[in-house]
Amino acid sequence: MQDRIQLESAIASCLLISGGKNANQIDIDADDFVYMPAKAVYLTALAQDAIDPVVCFAHAKSIGMELKMSAITDLLMGSATSANLTCYATGLKKAIYAAKYQELRRKYSAIIKDADDVVEMAQMIAYEDHALRLKYLEIETGKSLMDCCADLISRIINREENKALVKTGWDMMDDLNGGGFLPNEIVIIAARPSVGKTAAALQLLRNKQNNPVMFSLEMDNSQFAPRLLAQVAKENTMLAARNPAILSENSRENFISHASDLLELAENVKIYDDHDQNIDVIRRRARKEVERGARFIIIDYLQLLEDEKAQNRDRALAKISRSLKNMGKELQIPIFVLAQLNRACEIEKRSPRLSDLRESGAIEQDANTVIFIYDTGAMFANDDGSPSNKKRVMFKKAKGRDTGTGLKQAIFNPDHQTFYEEKLDLSLLNRKGT
Repeated sequence: MQDRIQLESAIASCLLISGGKNANQIDIDADDFVYMPAKAVYLTALAQDAIDPVVCFAHAKSIGMELKMSAITDLLMGSATSANLTCYATGLKKAIYAAKYQELRRKYSAIIKDADDVVEMAQMIAYEDHALRLKYLEIETGKSLMDCCADLISRIINREENKALVKTGWDMMDDLNGGGFLPNEIVIIAARPSVGKTAAALQLLRNKQNNPVMFSLEMDNSQFAPRLLAQVAKENTMLAARNPAILSENSRENFISHASDLLELAENVKIYDDHDQNIDVIRRRARKEVERGARFIIIDYLQLLEDEKAQNRDRALAKISRSLKNMGKELQIPIFVLAQLNRACEIEKRSPRLSDLRESGAIEQDANTVIFIYDTGAMFANDDGSPSNKKRVMFKKAKGRDTGTGLKQAIFNPDHQTFYEEKLDLSLLNRKGT
């Protein structure tokens, strides 16, 4: 611990000498600092353009840290030059890793003796240790650049299909992303309420060959069952869900005729519906499901994920985003994350932009692909002339790190809980902001 405090003091000294320059290059969470004066200097350097002991003392006081001015000025004696900042930061990361690894061993040593599945516990330890190494130590985690380039050229020469490409089975969605989704891709699917986010998720789940898994923080399985029945039976299931006794005979027969389809789908789809799931629980469950053959997972939805340890919502989402990226790297699967849009696009009557994602700064940057679903405002009528609840929607790929942007047009039929692709109407693109 004494060595760790000395390293933290040396880092704080470097920051004070340089006026706070290069603080962002340290890449250490402030919560990992154990020596409060050094932590105060680091937090101030992250928050202010230029620092000195007086600025650090004032900032520490403003965030509730009770320190003496002398504790901060004494840090100026910790290093003779700021040139060693990177060296001290590397040493501190190693010290933090060593401490956290010991905590990890203590945590599991008490429970592994009584564990029903020792292999699973060992896998959890290995995964958490790997995550610590990724965060605090400089380790190589994949193929070298030369190997990747050689593999690419070989596939091109031999016209090989990319076996790693995951095809969801929903042709419109696959086409929008260059034929499918690669392992380790984070895909955001965002929309305003009632435009069809959950229906889109269920449509992704329907290819049983992918053994897909969904983590729902909003709805439970009793709400998903009628939606899946609507997809297979192509009929509104509201009455079937609320009061089957008053169904018409035709509807009853239709639903019964599709019972085997529904049960087969339910057998091949896994939905975790407990609402208190956090990112750590999702990560453990996802690891198990991938071992059983799951080729991608869906999380519904981003804004409901919580991190109780984070000091504010921005930090919470930054940690969640980092965890999603680490999970994708470890499991080597695409991760689809549903998200809500704010009201700006509706108020301004335009198509969504990346800035419309609610509470999404970190995940927007980390995502490989961002797809918006939005209502074009087209009106439909039923055969009897009454208003229809169908919607003409656009699937707008606003970000594609490797595949560029794109646009698809579809009819969303809420009665069927299904999107039907249609030919793109270029006249719709002339609307404001589309």
